[in-house]
Amino acid sequence: QGGFLRYVWDVVTAHKPSVVTHSVVGNFTSPEKRDLLLARSTRIELYSISREGLIPLVELPINGVIVVMRLVRPPGEDRDNLMILTQRNKFCVLRWNITFQSVDTVCLGDMKDKLGQQYDGFPIGVADPQLRCFALHLYETVVKIVPGDFKKEAYPVRIAEKVRDIQFLEGTAKPTICILYQDNHRARHLKTLEIVLKEKDVAEGPFHQQNLEQTANMLVPVSQPLGGVLVFAENSITYLNGSAGKSTFLSQPAHIRAVGKIDDDGSRYLIGDHAGRLSILALERKGDEVIALTVSLLGVTSLASTISYIDNGYVYVGSAVGDSQLIRLITDPDPCTEHYFEVIETYTNLGPILDFVVVDPEKHGQGQVVTCSGVLKDGSLRVIRNGISVSGEAEIEVPGIKAVFTLKRKIDDPFHSFIFQSFIGETRVYELVEEEMIEAMLDGIVARTSTIFAANMERDLAVQVVESGVILLDSQTMNRVGSWTPHQGCRILVAKGNSHQVLLSTTQGHLIYLELDPVEPRLIQVSQILVEKEISCMDLSPLGSNPRAKSKIAVIGLWKEVSIKLLLLPELATITTELLGGETIARSVLLCTMDHIDHLLVALGDGHLWSYKLGMTDVSSVIRDRRRFSIGTQPATLSQFRSRDSWHVFASSDRPTVIHVGAGKMLCSNVNLRGVVSVAGFDTEGFQDCLAIATEKSLMIGRVDDIQKLHIRTVPLGQSPHRLVHLEDGRAFAVSLSGSIDPNGNSDEVEADEQWSIAIINDSTMEREHTVMLEPDEWAQALCRLPATKSDPEYLVVGTAFIFPGEEESHRGRILVYRLEHKQLVLIAEKEVPGGVLCVTPFYGKILAGVTSRACRVRLFRWTGTDDGSYALSEDCSHSGHIAVLQIKSKGDYIVTADLMRSVSLLAYKPVGGAIEEIARDYDGQWMTAVEILDADTYLGAESSYNFFALKRTDGTVDNLQRLEKIGYFHIGEIVGTFQHGSLIMSLPENESLARQTIIFGSASGLIGLVARLDEEIFRKLELIQGAVNQVLRGVGGLDHSEFRSYVDDRNTFECMNFVDGDLVERYLDLPKHDMEMVAKQVDSTPEELTKLIEELARLH
Repeated sequence: QGGFLRYVWDVVTAHKPSVVTHSVVGNFTSPEKRDLLLARSTRIELYSISREGLIPLVELPINGVIVVMRLVRPPGEDRDNLMILTQRNKFCVLRWNITFQSVDTVCLGDMKDKLGQQYDGFPIGVADPQLRCFALHLYETVVKIVPGDFKKEAYPVRIAEKVRDIQFLEGTAKPTICILYQDNHRARHLKTLEIVLKEKDVAEGPFHQQNLEQTANMLVPVSQPLGGVLVFAENSITYLNGSAGKSTFLSQPAHIRAVGKIDDDGSRYLIGDHAGRLSILALERKGDEVIALTVSLLGVTSLASTISYIDNGYVYVGSAVGDSQLIRLITDPDPCTEHYFEVIETYTNLGPILDFVVVDPEKHGQGQVVTCSGVLKDGSLRVIRNGISVSGEAEIEVPGIKAVFTLKRKIDDPFHSFIFQSFIGETRVYELVEEEMIEAMLDGIVARTSTIFAANMERDLAVQVVESGVILLDSQTMNRVGSWTPHQGCRILVAKGNSHQVLLSTTQGHLIYLELDPVEPRLIQVSQILVEKEISCMDLSPLGSNPRAKSKIAVIGLWKEVSIKLLLLPELATITTELLGGETIARSVLLCTMDHIDHLLVALGDGHLWSYKLGMTDVSSVIRDRRRFSIGTQPATLSQFRSRDSWHVFASSDRPTVIHVGAGKMLCSNVNLRGVVSVAGFDTEGFQDCLAIATEKSLMIGRVDDIQKLHIRTVPLGQSPHRLVHLEDGRAFAVSLSGSIDPNGNSDEVEADEQWSIAIINDSTMEREHTVMLEPDEWAQALCRLPATKSDPEYLVVGTAFIFPGEEESHRGRILVYRLEHKQLVLIAEKEVPGGVLCVTPFYGKILAGVTSRACRVRLFRWTGTDDGSYALSEDCSHSGHIAVLQIKSKGDYIVTADLMRSVSLLAYKPVGGAIEEIARDYDGQWMTAVEILDADTYLGAESSYNFFALKRTDGTVDNLQRLEKIGYFHIGEIVGTFQHGSLIMSLPENESLARQTIIFGSASGLIGLVARLDEEIFRKLELIQGAVNQVLRGVGGLDHSEFRSYVDDRNTFECMNFVDGDLVERYLDLPKHDMEMVAKQVDSTPEELTKLIEELARLH
């Protein structure tokens, strides 16, 4: 493969999987406290439960796709262990290590059976309540038994029937499994089997039940003292325990998707169905006998995939197809919703992502991803953008501002009244008068010079620092009440202060500390030292929760020494000196407290940022945990601001950045502005929670969005979205929808006779403007945009398939062409075709379509005019030999197809003669899900075994066709349905130098990821880092990273090749210092060099 090494890629996650497939509640980390554990595809999230809600504790990346997760309690223990089974049949049990606050591996096993036929349902993994053994159903006709002490090997037990569900019964003398199965006549039955561990065999169990409801699909064991099992079917719920049995019929058919036990004795359960209805099932009892079952509707939640009762009426509803929710049960119905619960918190889920587009509607140079997310009533569009948005509330054209400071009339006032603007040789002040900003003429301030610093002080005073001295003002009148001046011949160069203190440096190297007199309106010089090296920056912001406290420490940055010093106040004694390394000095420093942690931030002159944590004692402070970030290319100015009751930091520079803390990690998020000079918090009655932002040309009042790396906006649809396209000229999205929605907007109920439609949604307001209904049984499976030409406007093309009940495949479809006129879709042309249309794409002003039928073809349609001036579609040419073409991509004359079963083919259009010919093929029959063209000879594919692969056209031929040879393998662990060229970040030259090309993809689990094509030199470096980090970070549960990322399908296994796992590489940034040094040594580099490289790559997403 040596000739192909220039084709190498980095695969990295921009938005982690957000679906919740499993949730469990128990005593995992502590005997006294209950924890909630969530499984999201390839990671586990651990939360503690408090009165304030769910508090995130730790996130565990898993080298595998989680298909089973259960808590199990070893005999005699007071805490639970966690059992996990992955999609590749890796079985492990984890235990929380209280001392090290991490997980230990109790056992790890490979349950793979090379000769077994894979079970066609969801894998089943259950544990005996007394932990005598585990039972795993992974292959047809086989249940594998794992002894609970892990001292003996697992062994198979043959089960002749087709299994639908398995559970262990509770309170049995021997481990006993209950099996729901289906016979050859599709009838459903139940039987029990005792597991004889010594004999490695099974014996007939205590009871069986023939001829259950044909739709029975789920078992739930009932706790002691009742015992037995609940059988859930579409129309009924049945309790069975030996000869005893009770049933209740549901008021309306329901596919039960999730069940959560409320009481330890198994007398009440919460059940969630396919329509989102949440009900409570009660087992009425007389002694230890169940005499009746009752079901009571509580309300409608998200479509539940898992339900966990937490405590005190709190319930977690996890969803794989909608947002998850934390709810609280209540005794009386909510007057607004009539539900017997209230929603405490909602957790965003993008999955499943069925389609998406990358757009930049405002032409800011930064892409937004708009996804088709969720199903049925939880269906929606989600608008995802990177970074933090500042929406302009007001703006004045004022060029030349160098700094801004905001002040209040009284320090206790909730709102600001003044904005000081510092220019070269001048200071101007804007005053807020009756919600209008006017320029104020204030006699007390020094106006004919630049302002170095200004702020409110205690007792309704204010301070203005200029190079000639410090002015003390009455903040209500802005009249001068005092001043302080340096020695004759000295000028003030740098100054910072707070509500009690001012620190400044002068031209003769003096560092001077002033305090506000506790009685008189004057500033007192408390201390002064001589600093040999010129000071470049300083700060003395108070640490802790009280922003008006006196600061105990200060920090200064030095020019020539390239260092910072931490000083003790009021003595100005040096606590510690930190050399920054290199030749770039500190240009701005800031002491701040974020998320209850004290930080020191240092912005360098080259656009890099150093962050430190401060460990305080009574008399000293210790700098630790140094980290480096790249936040721009020019010097940045750091300033604190408060948003939504939390403190954050704004870095004003050529690439403005907000620095914030999330989940215990410091994060840097881009801001949708350019060239910010200075920022200050500005909160008024009319502009609440805003900032005063000085740019190179104006002063803007802006409101900051929620502080997070990715911003997600939800546009509820109430129906399942399938395909999406952006009509650029029409400034609208077109989306195909299925399912019915109540005319009054109530989409809680799902009707059986779905009808498909095409909706037009304004790309600015995201409001629905028009809907076109399709014919009954007609599915809109494909959409594309035909760009406008000199002679024709923009068109929307819809490909449909008629899918009638009882038919295995579609034999009829249509291609519909619409024009958007006055926000309405107008049908321009239609063409009936002999099969369902699975995909459409524009091609030289014509339409390429993948039409499935007995002879699947790629068909090319062209426009033809008619006598009455209208248009018609006629077939130009076609190509056969396909099974089901799911996607078509084109570049120039080349056409690339992704076939359901025949992998990827390369076709070429011959304009002369009007023909489509196949010129190359991948001869490995892959079950494809997506394809993308990287360049004329290289292609990226995704297939149904959760793998990516890269293909390159070679010179060798087979049957006169060139071979598409695989040049890259990677296991992504996700079902990916769409690739799109694009980027989530603002287009900047330095980003383009790192990655030649970026492809965005979305998955069924809600993951949004990026495939970045790298230079070979960078790739080889990252590959070494990946290997070194993998040695330091052993996989949770002993699951091996290299094995996880290897390519495996039904026939082949290949090691990962020419792809690097960007998620693993980026975990380097979270390593302790000594581990960073170990990794750097292994790759013959320094921690600083690796941090810089990885952070620059992390900026790609």
